[in-house]
This record gives sequence, C-alpha cells and structure tokens, in this order.
Amino acid sequence: MVGVPTRSGSILDMLMAAINSAYKVKVIASAVRSDHKAVLATKGPLPRDRTKSSKRQTFRRRTPGQHARMLQKLSTFNEESEGSPELNLSWSGFYNTIHSWLNEFYPIRTITTTSRDPDYITPEIEFLLRRRNSAMRGTGLKPRPPSPLESVA
Repeated sequence: MVGVPTRSGSILDMLMAAINSAYKVKVIASAVRSDHKAVLATKGPLPRDRTKSSKRQTFRRRTPGQHARMLQKLSTFNEESEGSPELNLSWSGFYNTIHSWLNEFYPIRTITTTSRDPDYITPEIEFLLRRRNSAMRGTGLKPRPPSPLESVA
C-alpha cells in the first residue's frame, strides 16, 4: 500500500486494516518537527498536504538583449592579448574571461519556490510571474530615465 519512504529511505511495511476494505494511502510531511512522515489511509478522497515547505533555487535568466550585449563584447575580444605561451595558463585565462562574462551578462538570480507550486513552474517562470504581478500592482515599476531622443524633441 505504501510505496514511498516514510523515514530516511525506509518504507512502511505493515498497515493494519480490515481485509475487505479498500483504502487510499498518501504519505505527507509530518505536521510536527520530525524526520518521520505521516501516513494517511482513508476510504474517502485523499486530503491535501497542509504542510508547506519552501526552498531557494538559483537560475540564470536569458534574454535576447543579454545575448546581444555579450556578442557585442565577444566581437571586440582579442585572443592575442589573453594568450600565453604555456597552454595551461592560456586555457585558464580564457576560462576566467568567459566565466566573468557569464556572471556579468547572465547574473545568478535566487528565487524561493514552495511545495505548493505546480511542477511546471520553474524558477524562471516564477520570477516572470512575480515581475508581472508587481508591475500590475504598480510596485515594481521604476521610472526610467529619459532617452536622448526624448530630450531633443
């Protein structure tokens, strides 16, 4: 009846019930601080897991604008200035350059997701949803500086 671990890899191997009864079983996180999980056996509909856990996830957001800025910088890259007669030093210099560009153009972002979020909500989708919601509320909009074309007119 129970197919998932209920405590650190161990699966519950016995559940006392009447032979002719058909129970639906669900394993949920315990409501109290414990490394055990709770096992719910019911004849009715399965209850929702009321415990909510959150975890922080990191991701790198990728946009066409970021790609364009990195390609522009890549077009001005001079490999001769990075070169070294020794291969290992040359490779580590190239690696450090590319890694610094990765952090410059695609910074690591951290976002908190919860166990109540559907599986298809990735950290990037969660970021975009929060950005949209704050824009709809008017809290996330920052005044942009006037462009040079606006100041001429």
